[in-house]
Amino acid sequence: MGDEIARLKEEKMKKEIEIEGLKKELVALKAAMENKRCARRKRLEELEQSLHAEIE
Repeated sequence: MGDEIARLKEEKMKKEIEIEGLKKELVALKAAMENKRCARRKRLEELEQSLHAEIE
């Protein structure tokens, strides 16, 4: 019985560590997506300004 409890506690600890790693990965992915969005927005603004400059 004690061995089973120890095994389950170890398994739980491993899962908690895995969850923390996944949370960090999710935060990194969200940051990367936001950076990509910002870069895309900046590029669109540059293209828009360039277009307006060509029109004038």
